[in-house]
Amino acid sequence: MPQHPIFMSSGNDPAKNRAFQLAMQAFRFYWRELSWERKRIIARLQPL
Repeated sequence: MPQHPIFMSSGNDPAKNRAFQLAMQAFRFYWRELSWERKRIIARLQPL
């Protein structure tokens, strides 16, 4: 398994905290669109 470095940062940066909040709000809409796309796609009955 590859090793990926983990970078720690303080939680005192207002811009970073704002970006975090916006990402959490946008994820709900992303997940909704993704689930709608999954329902829209019709699975093939037979392989090509």
